[in-house]
Amino acid sequence: MRRIVIVGGVAAGPAAAVRAKKIDPNAVVMLLEQGEHIAYGVCELPYLVSGEISDTAVLRPYDATRFARNYGVEVRVFNRVEEVVPARRELAVRDLFRGPVEVIPYDRLILATGSYSTPLGLAGERAPNVFRMKSLDDAQSLCRWIDGRRPATAVIVGGGYIGMETAEALRLRGCGVTVVESAVGVLHDMDESLSKHGLDILRRHGINVQTETRVVELAADAKGNVGKVVTNNGSLPSDIVVITAGVTPETSLAEQAGARLGELGGVRCDARQETTVSGIFAAGDCCEVRDAATSRWSYMPLATIAARQGRVAGENVAGGSAECKDAVRAVGIRLFETDLVQVGATVQQAKEAGIAALEQTIESTDRVPFLKHARPTSIRLVTEAQTGRMLGGSVVGGPGSAQTGTMISLAVHERLTSDAFMRLDHVYAPPMSPFKDPVAIAARRLHAERTDR
Repeated sequence: MRRIVIVGGVAAGPAAAVRAKKIDPNAVVMLLEQGEHIAYGVCELPYLVSGEISDTAVLRPYDATRFARNYGVEVRVFNRVEEVVPARRELAVRDLFRGPVEVIPYDRLILATGSYSTPLGLAGERAPNVFRMKSLDDAQSLCRWIDGRRPATAVIVGGGYIGMETAEALRLRGCGVTVVESAVGVLHDMDESLSKHGLDILRRHGINVQTETRVVELAADAKGNVGKVVTNNGSLPSDIVVITAGVTPETSLAEQAGARLGELGGVRCDARQETTVSGIFAAGDCCEVRDAATSRWSYMPLATIAARQGRVAGENVAGGSAECKDAVRAVGIRLFETDLVQVGATVQQAKEAGIAALEQTIESTDRVPFLKHARPTSIRLVTEAQTGRMLGGSVVGGPGSAQTGTMISLAVHERLTSDAFMRLDHVYAPPMSPFKDPVAIAARRLHAERTDR
C-alpha cells in the first residue's frame, strides 16, 4: 500500500491529494498544512476586503474534516514539516498546538509549499496596522481592522495584480489610497499600453499612484502603529499599510532535501513534476515552469497552473504517467469598470528571449457598435516574425475579455499561427459580438505584414 504525503494545502496540494486518491484508491494519502484553512481561494481575497464577497465560507468550501470525508484523505492542519530526510523517506512534523515532533514515513512526497510575501527588510513591517495579502487570515485581519478603526488613509506597497485590486477594494471602502511602486509602471508583467491603461483607471478613480518610488521607512507613532510611510520622494500618512510587493518561492524543504533550484529561485521539475530527488515531487508556486511562448524557464505563481501541476504530480505519485506541458502566463485584472488581460509574451519579452516578433492592435467594440451598451474593446496579438506562431496578446474591455484571452492562450499552447486565426469562424450575434471579429482582423494584418516583408 502506497503512502503518499503532500505538504501544503491551498491550491496544488489539495488538487494533488484528490487526484492521487482517485488513481490509487488503496493508497494512504496524507495532506499536511501548517495553517488553519485548506483549499481556499487566494485570488478572491481583495473582493472580500471590498465587500463584494460578504461570506468567507464561499472561499473555503472545505474544512479539514469535510475534505477528509469527501475524498478519503487524511488531513492535518496546524502541522508544520520541519525536516525532510530523503535517505529514510521520512518527515519530521510538528503539531503546532500539541508541540511534539512526529516522524512520518512516506513512499512518495509532494511539496506544494507555495510562496511567501517578500519582506521589505524594514522595521515596522510587523506593526499592528501593517498587513499582507497572502492568505485568508491576512484578508480577514485587514477586514477586522477596517471595520473596527474606519481608516481614512491607506498605503499599498506594490503595484502588481494584488496591489492594484487591493487599492480598488480600499477605495471602495472609503479610504484615501496611495500605491507606491518602485518600477517605472504598474502591472509590470503586462505590456506597456496595458500598464498605462491600469494607471489611468486608478488615477481616474481618485487613487494616488507613485511609480519609481521606494519605501525607505515605516515610521511608527506613539501607539506602535505605522503612521507614516517614508519614501525617496517624501512622506505619506498611513492609517493602514498593505504590503503586496513581490513573492518568493517557498523552497526551504526542497533545498533541505537536495532538490535542484532554478535561476529564479523555484524548484525545477521534469514533465512529471518530479524533482531531482527520487520520490519527491513538487507543484505550485514553489516551482518554476517552462514558458510555452519563449521556451525559457519562468516563475508564474498562478492558481490555475498550481492546480494543474498538482493534478499531474498527484497522478504520478499514485502510479500514473501524466505530464505537465509548458505553461502560458494568462493573467487578468478587473479595475473598476474595465478588464485587462495579458496572455503569453509581449513583444519586449519575446525580444529578451531572442525572438523577433510582430504585433497588431485592433480597436473594436464588444458587440455591434450602434447597439445599446456597446463597449470599446482593444485587442493586440503578438506573433513570431518568421513563422507567424502565436506568442501572446492582450485585451482591454468589458465582460468577455477573459474568454478572448483564453482563446489566445490555447493558440500559444498549441503553437498555432496567425493563419489559423484568419480561418476562424467566430460566433456572431449583434447584441453579443461585432460582425468583424477583431482577433481575426489582427491575424490577417499580421499575416500580411509577415508575407509582404
